[in-house]
Amino acid sequence: MQVRNLMNTAMAQMDQTMRPMMQQALAGRQHLSEREQQIVDDAHAKIQAVMREQLRWESFEPTMISAYRNTFTQREVDGMKAFYSSPLGQSVVAKQPMVQQQSIQAMQSRMADMVPRIRQIARDMASQLQAEREAQGPASAALPPASNPAAQ
Repeated sequence: MQVRNLMNTAMAQMDQTMRPMMQQALAGRQHLSEREQQIVDDAHAKIQAVMREQLRWESFEPTMISAYRNTFTQREVDGMKAFYSSPLGQSVVAKQPMVQQQSIQAMQSRMADMVPRIRQIARDMASQLQAEREAQGPASAALPPASNPAAQ
């Protein structure tokens, strides 16, 4: 099934999604000092190293084998082996990275739409909690203030 190749493709795609996320973390700042850029580059390199370490096929293969053993019968595995060895199966494998890329792009688009709404819900919740504490009077003064999820 060329899972190793699929994982490499997925890691490359995850890396491509990291850059916009890191840019967002910088609050859209376009012009960084040389030192700031070095900090960003170092963080990106560390993230890539973590991904390579955790998603290395050699360390991930036993997990995949276990998942297949726990999920499929030997007959099903034999059928998958036959399918993925066929020209049609190889075509599916070859096109799978394109499906993954389109899926990731669709997920990113949906996440971009959801995040502002989720942040607004969190801000509303914090406001409601604060209003409730104020309504309870001095007894609630001992409670810690509601955290501000909008700042996160």
